[in-house]
Amino acid sequence: MAGEFEATTVVDRPIEDVFAFLANGENDPKFSPRVQEIRKVTDGPIGVGTRFASTVKDAGMTTKREFELTEFVAPTTIRWAERSKNLVTATVGGYDLAPEGTGTRVRIFNELEGHGLRQAHRRPRAALRAQGRRRLRRRDQARRRGGLSTLPRSLRARCQRLHGSLPSSRSGFESRRPLHPQHRSSIATGSGAVW
Repeated sequence: MAGEFEATTVVDRPIEDVFAFLANGENDPKFSPRVQEIRKVTDGPIGVGTRFASTVKDAGMTTKREFELTEFVAPTTIRWAERSKNLVTATVGGYDLAPEGTGTRVRIFNELEGHGLRQAHRRPRAALRAQGRRRLRRRDQARRRGGLSTLPRSLRARCQRLHGSLPSSRSGFESRRPLHPQHRSSIATGSGAVW
């Protein structure tokens, strides 16, 4: 999956002030509600190579992300690349700033790339298939031995609840759940249907 996000707005502040505010990634939660927390993880002044670690909530999922500044040209250009690997990452993103009247035109963009979504779904499916094969193998082994008494406890309990006993051989059940007293009397007197 590849995609792009882009937005443009005009901020009623001088370009130098807007650039300084956006360059400090720790300001992101002030204008982006999806950013829950962000902190600078490298030493020194902000510039190329500076990294920020963040906690972001997108579409109900909270993820940890790490970004590195890759281009830093005051007061017009900031570029970053996401260094973390999530289901969707911003391979390239940035701000382009330009003076507009007494304010500043700001363009933000992210080029997005998907990772591992197919793999994330494949693993559980494979595990479920393997679990199903194990269950079938156990059932077949139990049938070859002549009964289902070797099945897991939960299945044995279910058989007992449904049928009143466990099958003891391939021919079926030796005994079944006794009939309800009302049904026994109906059969004895011939007064009606059993069920």
